[in-house]
Amino acid sequence: MKLFFSEPLFRDHSRPDSLAAACREALPHECCGILTGRSGPGFLHVDGFVLLRNAASHPEAAFSFDPAEWVEVLYHYGNAANPEQMVGIFHSHPEAPAIPSAADMDTLWDTPLHLIVSLRHNKTPELRCYLPRRGRSWEEQAIRYHSG
Repeated sequence: MKLFFSEPLFRDHSRPDSLAAACREALPHECCGILTGRSGPGFLHVDGFVLLRNAASHPEAAFSFDPAEWVEVLYHYGNAANPEQMVGIFHSHPEAPAIPSAADMDTLWDTPLHLIVSLRHNKTPELRCYLPRRGRSWEEQAIRYHSG
């Protein structure tokens, strides 16, 4: 599958509406939410994101979507009349690399993709994208950017 990310939202880390900026705002807690866009045979375009409240009991080291917000997002982006789809989820690692942790592996999500944003080097956030696979594993995918 070829994955494309909107450059203004995901690559320009200095923009206040970028994903990296949103993750920085959540520090020292993990930031989490969904990725929106569109998909088709062999491709997936990520054009935006929606933040969800991190309801984990220890949000500095874990994430858990607020249940009410999660249901609302599923309803909104699962509606066939909505041109935007939920194409994945994301969360941040405030001090760890952008690789799935043991806790992440225990809670594999049934979504097309999972993006992890590492802020351990705050000036240059690291974004890595994974596709869940059978057998409790994730396969890293190359991220390509498009201008809009």
